[in-house]
Amino acid sequence: KQEIIDLFAFKPAVSKACAPILADPPKGSCRLGVHIRRGDYATWYDGKYFFSDEQFLRLIRQFVSLHPDTTVYICGNDPSLNKELYRQELKGTKVIFPKGNAAEDLFVLSECDYLIGPPSTFSLTASMYHDTPLYWIKDAETPLTEASFGHFDELFRRIL
Repeated sequence: KQEIIDLFAFKPAVSKACAPILADPPKGSCRLGVHIRRGDYATWYDGKYFFSDEQFLRLIRQFVSLHPDTTVYICGNDPSLNKELYRQELKGTKVIFPKGNAAEDLFVLSECDYLIGPPSTFSLTASMYHDTPLYWIKDAETPLTEASFGHFDELFRRIL
């Protein structure tokens, strides 16, 4: 695993571009990375892992109830994501939408303390770098708890 991490290390330009976005949060605070995958997920597996903004918001709110001092980093491939809806619905929580390319989004997610997203090798790879706890959303109606999160080694062995 370490050899793969070393092989896929981020270029310095990527980490430099992301540094302002990831400025050190206050001590004791938490970074939550949310991977919103749309596009092909609308039809892949008959849309099984295509989740609405309301479903993502519900999960984020549940996470914030577990970790009140959280900054949320939302990355994804939906150019029409309603960012204002997320800001309105998550009032009191700092929400950041990085405007980077795929490598920069992956780096930002990899630097978070927790990750949430549909089953995807993108979020799994982000989890790999620092063994970040990852919640793969398989049923958005299932309540989120600390026990909902897995780690790279176990998730990699049971992809879908």
